[in-house]
Amino acid sequence: MFKQFILIFVSMFILSANAFADEAPFDLEWGLTLDEVKAMGVVCEDEIMVYDVVISCKTSSVPKNLSTAETYSLYFFPDQNLQKVFMTSETISDDLYGTEGKNTYLKLQGILTKKYGEPEKYEWVGRALYNERDEFYECLDYSGCGTYSSYFTTDYGGDIGLRLEGLGRGEGYITLAYEGPKFTIAMAAIEDQKAAQDIDAL
Repeated sequence: MFKQFILIFVSMFILSANAFADEAPFDLEWGLTLDEVKAMGVVCEDEIMVYDVVISCKTSSVPKNLSTAETYSLYFFPDQNLQKVFMTSETISDDLYGTEGKNTYLKLQGILTKKYGEPEKYEWVGRALYNERDEFYECLDYSGCGTYSSYFTTDYGGDIGLRLEGLGRGEGYITLAYEGPKFTIAMAAIEDQKAAQDIDAL
């Protein structure tokens, strides 16, 4: 009886671990093919090739949408398939002091913190050129002036990056990037392929 209990417990643990390993944002799953994602109802409004071998699918809707999102870019790699998801929010306007942008950023940061733990945070402005309170987004858009960004690590091996970006006076947007468990392997394979091509070309 005890052995049966242990076997059931181990089986449940393996199943839950596998499910967590496949977990991706917006009710997607890491490793899905482009056709499998399309079968879920995702429509690629713009489909391009990146790095010669990676398919980028830009869409305005995924199985579970974020309320602030405008577009999602899904990246499909050879062999590893879906290994990156990049969300871009709607443009934040008429927000001279960055109040709305910071509130939205901190709300998303709080949700992610509850799920993945404390992130590495880089949050400061006014270090170069733009240092007035109403120049918040100009500062974020200027290299070295300021940044609002958080970086999370996950148990499945991927990373998550949350950023508040500047567009101009009173305007900005938020990006949220997820990397899958095999993203690093997929990128390394691309770099190896490029290096081999360079050697062959010389």
